[in-house]
Amino acid sequence: MYALCLVLLTSALFFMLRSQSHGANASTANYPAEFMISPEHQDEALAPPVESLGMLTAEKIVTEALELRPHHFNRNFRLEEGMTQEAALRILEHIFVTEGDVSKLRWLGIRYIGEKVIEEVEVTHTKDGSDSHRLAQIVRMPDDARKVDISSYIRHTSHPWNDILDRKVEKAVVRVIIAEASYYNGIFEDESKWRCYKISSPDFQDVLYGYVEAGSIEDFRIKNILPMDRKPQRVTLEIHSNITMLTDQFQFTRLLAEDWIRKSTSDIPSHDQ
Repeated sequence: MYALCLVLLTSALFFMLRSQSHGANASTANYPAEFMISPEHQDEALAPPVESLGMLTAEKIVTEALELRPHHFNRNFRLEEGMTQEAALRILEHIFVTEGDVSKLRWLGIRYIGEKVIEEVEVTHTKDGSDSHRLAQIVRMPDDARKVDISSYIRHTSHPWNDILDRKVEKAVVRVIIAEASYYNGIFEDESKWRCYKISSPDFQDVLYGYVEAGSIEDFRIKNILPMDRKPQRVTLEIHSNITMLTDQFQFTRLLAEDWIRKSTSDIPSHDQ
């Protein structure tokens, strides 16, 4: 009798645990594979999956925006504060002249930028057989409309790169790509005081280096957004230069955004809104 009770108790416990396990798996069974998040990103896993626009819709939004119809500009593009429609159109028209017409779109899907959700499309311009690539980042507006962030697409900077590289300005806001580096030289030779990063961009050919004071708030903020696999990261930065630095050196004074869309933008709702 005792043995029979033990068998029944064991069976009941087995089925109870199996039921609990099945219930836990049921909550994630319908989640697409791209929403399965690795252990180091558990905080992100707390957010519900976001429905993508899909390739056709995302590419249609970008195609309509790049038709450059002035009377539809505000419907298709999100303007960064301080930038006028006229200035943005002028830069876009210059891109089409120097880089050619759009020859290809490639939908990249959803990207999480902090707590924001952005849909991305790679745009290829072709001129005289030469390709150049730009990134169309589609943001969701409070009224649920979708717009291409114009500053991100044109990789807007506060000053022309020629002026920045020629040291005609001391401070500038730039959209670049950074990666960890170890070029310590000149006034930045002390590795215990500075953190070094390589700066790159499709907008210049030079090899540049940026430095942030080790242990500073900006040092912590930059390290916090770098991918764990140490891949290059898009950022928007305020940089500083002066005559005491080598010509390929700049100091990072402020991290303005962990990508090319300004974090201060208040019209991009989070995925949990």
